[in-house]
Formats: sequence, structure tokens, C-alpha cells
Amino acid sequence: MSTTKCHWFAIVLAAMVLRIATASAAQVVVLASTVPGLNPGALVDSATAIKVPAGGMVMINELSGKTRTIAGPYDGPIAGPAPTAQNQDLASSLGRLVASRHAEQSRLGAVRSAPDQRLQDPELVTVAYSSTQCIRSGAPVRLWRPSTMDADSAVIITDAATSTTIRTVWHKGLTALNWPDELPIGSGGRYLVNLEFSPRPVELVLHRLPDGLTVPAEQAAWMESAGCRRQALLLLERIVAAGG
Repeated sequence: MSTTKCHWFAIVLAAMVLRIATASAAQVVVLASTVPGLNPGALVDSATAIKVPAGGMVMINELSGKTRTIAGPYDGPIAGPAPTAQNQDLASSLGRLVASRHAEQSRLGAVRSAPDQRLQDPELVTVAYSSTQCIRSGAPVRLWRPSTMDADSAVIITDAATSTTIRTVWHKGLTALNWPDELPIGSGGRYLVNLEFSPRPVELVLHRLPDGLTVPAEQAAWMESAGCRRQALLLLERIVAAGG
């Protein structure tokens, strides 16, 4: 939504103001937020009390230059207790993700591909190109293909580590295909997916999200740190949209 889109010129200006500020009360700059009224680029007194609902998040940059992510549920000062080391790592990953978001949107927007040509669901695994992608523990894994690949096609999936091969069929008109149960997925595993009309197999490296990672903002951060940038960006867009 428009009120939560990152305005990077404002963020840069806000960061400059933070570094030259002489006021006694420290301030933070909001980098990303799903909380109404806390818009990206806003300068907020560090003692300001905020309420972040479950599933929400606010990412800030402090005067020291550190980036922090506050994941809901949270009720307290915006610059409250320091996060744990694990949360700080996730915050750093989310910071990198948000920092690349505008450039990624601009680049993808310039392509102007049709909705059915570009993956829009972070839950799906695309076979349009070789890549590292993330999947959820305990959830079915579904492959996705753009409409340009729509055809009845034999599909051969091979575990690169064990050479175990499974053959199935992807029928015309279906954009998604369930991963075969006969081929278990190991986190960090490498798989070759060969559609009969493709000139070469697509190589997928699949990482499973940790079981205890339930907050969407933390999931996006973990995806970014694992190399699943496209899915992380899609999840970030979903988080922002849900905030409004």
C-alpha cells in the first residue's frame, strides 16, 4: 500500500539528520513498518511507546547506526530492550532485504512481465530458472511454472546427492505441481528438475525454514539470509500489504 512504501530519499535524509542531531532526546528512523502511523522515513523519539500486534513488525535505524527489528506482539518504547543475538542477526538480514527492495522493485517493474509470467506467491518454488529457494517445514512443497511453459510435460526430478530419480507428469493448464512424496527433501539439498521441452535441467537448492520461526518478518529475514531473496521480497510485500 502507498503509505508503507519505502521512500528512500526520505530515509537517506532522515539518516543524515540523525547523525547531526544535537537534541538531548535520541531519535530513530523508521525503515519499514506494518504499524499505521509509523511510516518509512519517519523520525521518532526513542522513548515513544508503540504497539506492534502479533504478526506485525517495525524496523528502525538507531542513532548508533544499528538496525533493529521489533516483531509483534510488542508494547513498549520503540527503542526498548536490545534484541537477542539471534534476533539481531535476523534484523540485519531484514535490513539488507529492505535496503534492496526498492532497487529490486524498480528492476522487476521495468520488465513489466504479466502476472502469470512472474512468481507472486512466496510459498511456491519456481522452475523457471535455477536458484536457491526456501520451503516451509511440515507444509506441502509445490512447484510453479509461468504460462509460457504451460504444456503437457513429463517431469524428471533428481536428487543430486543420491541420484534418486522420480518421474511424473505436469498437465497443461496447471501452473503448480506437488512435489512427489517419494522424493524426500533435505534442507540444503540440491535437485535437478527436467521438463521434457526444456533444453537443460533447472537446478534447485532448497532450504527449510526452522520450525520455531513463526513471525512473517523473521521468516522473510531468514529467507534473505539463506539466499531466497525473491521469495523474501514477496513475503515482505505480503507483510506490508497486510499492515494496511
